[in-house]
Amino acid sequence: MPTPCTVTGTLNQLTGGLIGQGKILFQLTNIGTGNPIGVTGTAIIPQLTYSIVTAQNGTFSISLWGNDNINPSNTHYSVTFFDALGNSMGPVLYNIIGASFNLNTAIAANVTSPPVFVPSAIVSAPLVPQAITGQPLTLTNAPFTLNNSPLVSDQINNVLCVGGAITRWGAGDIGAQLNAAYAALPATGGTIYLLPQANGSCYNYSTPIVFATAGKYLILNGLAPGTSNNANPGGACLNYTPTTATDAMSIDWTPLAGGGIKSGSGINYITLVNNGCFTIGGCGSSANGIRISKTNGGVENGLFNGVTVQGFGTGILDNNAATVAYGMTWNNLSVVYNTTGCNFIGYESLMMNGFYAQSNATGFSMASGEVTFYGGGIESNTVNNFIYTGASGLARANFYGVHFENLPNLTQHYISGPINVTISGGTMLDDFTAGALGDWMISVGGNHVRIDGLVVSSTRTAGITSILNVPGPGATRGLVSFMVNSPLAFTNRVNGGNAKAISDFSTQPNSANPYLWNVEGPLAIGGTTGLLNTPVTITAPATGASAFTNTLQGANDTFVYRGTTDTLTNKTLTSPALTTPAIGTSAFAALGAVPAAGIIKYCTDCTTAATCAGAGTGHMAVSNGTNWTCQ
Repeated sequence: MPTPCTVTGTLNQLTGGLIGQGKILFQLTNIGTGNPIGVTGTAIIPQLTYSIVTAQNGTFSISLWGNDNINPSNTHYSVTFFDALGNSMGPVLYNIIGASFNLNTAIAANVTSPPVFVPSAIVSAPLVPQAITGQPLTLTNAPFTLNNSPLVSDQINNVLCVGGAITRWGAGDIGAQLNAAYAALPATGGTIYLLPQANGSCYNYSTPIVFATAGKYLILNGLAPGTSNNANPGGACLNYTPTTATDAMSIDWTPLAGGGIKSGSGINYITLVNNGCFTIGGCGSSANGIRISKTNGGVENGLFNGVTVQGFGTGILDNNAATVAYGMTWNNLSVVYNTTGCNFIGYESLMMNGFYAQSNATGFSMASGEVTFYGGGIESNTVNNFIYTGASGLARANFYGVHFENLPNLTQHYISGPINVTISGGTMLDDFTAGALGDWMISVGGNHVRIDGLVVSSTRTAGITSILNVPGPGATRGLVSFMVNSPLAFTNRVNGGNAKAISDFSTQPNSANPYLWNVEGPLAIGGTTGLLNTPVTITAPATGASAFTNTLQGANDTFVYRGTTDTLTNKTLTSPALTTPAIGTSAFAALGAVPAAGIIKYCTDCTTAATCAGAGTGHMAVSNGTNWTCQ
């Protein structure tokens, strides 16, 4: 904000005497014609004339607007000096500038330039609305401050804004306006901000939104968080009113030949609703929320954050396997109240972080590709929670720390299909308390299944057939380790035609009776001095054989094997069949004391007699408890 200049001086006679009660007259000159005169940057209009009377000692001081703060530029002050009798000298031109100006030492201006008016649309306390048309606004070393005032702009630093009070994009609905803004971006794409409605409600629209120019990447950001009102989520919310087989939003900006690993493009903090639907299992709509199209190359390395899709036939749809894209990441995606929350085909390295699929008929469906879930929850979906519908063993799903749960009257079918599955940690809760018994929680038939540390609980008091069903026939092999909090609810941990191919090392944290562990194949135990030693291998019975129980005794000892030489102590053989047995031998003199009845030795020099004697040719010696007999 400019400030006035303080002008001082002393009025003297030519002979040196001071002039009291004299007058100095300042007249603003060289202001041109037709220009509004003003103080730069304000709505102040400066006075054209100032006058001041000198004190008795001839001094004076006056505040006026300096020429350096007046628009137009190149103005001067014409100064005339009067004594007390009305005699005058002047006028003299001065260029009065700065915070203070002393006429005693000032030098008169001897050059006058034409006035130059600088248009200015920025004034303080304007009486009418201000506008800048056709000229840039530059702030140098100065902050841009809005005090209790909204900023309404359709473009800031090449970032386009849509919605709210912005009218640049036409009078159509918000879908048409977003299409117009996308068309206005440079050929390589850019950023669009979606402003919320002033009343906090969703934008109703029927024009499908299409972001599908190859190589024209987009970041679409919503500028307000959604609320928890299911009927009208609010925030940066788009309510697509058609329920026919159309797409509320379609995306296909990656070139067909690939995007060169471009990252960062995507949709952020947008809520997309279909005709206000918030019914569990969907409202029967045929419309799709966001379609990842593949006329071009889809959305390689797309990044989506904080998106909610609600009430569609299919919330997120990628159902064209003509091209295989990769690297899409969804953070905190919520799909709710849809017939199918997500339906993906053909995506590699699909990442779902903090993904929530709730109250749909089917939460997540895929037919090929690779998906990894970190955290989040897949729960309370009425028909399927996660289902794979493609060919056996060609796809993979990884779940890390995911929460699965149902409502008391909904299915406990959490993961199903012939897919390779890895589960690490997480929880599966069954809240079904009455009605028909369940059959399984997981049913997979791919090549591999690996489950480690999954906590499984149920409120039922009678058995669900199994936690894991491996239908077979097939080549499924796997290793599982469940932490079963409610063992009475499950008849089997693993069941199905291929169950014997699954090694099971599960535990019962709440039970004093440990589970029997099942091992699918031979068990190799390494040597005692390093991994290079040949391990000992324990082989299970052949497939289809009956179950066996082998109990180890509580003693420090060594196993006796069929092909080794061993000494048995205190063993009883009942009706043994001995083939060429080796019996101990002794001469008569070495037979020793008579042992318990039944002990046999071969006496090398005994005679045949009721009581053994020496000097013979040899005979079996049998103890009767009293004597050695040789007959």
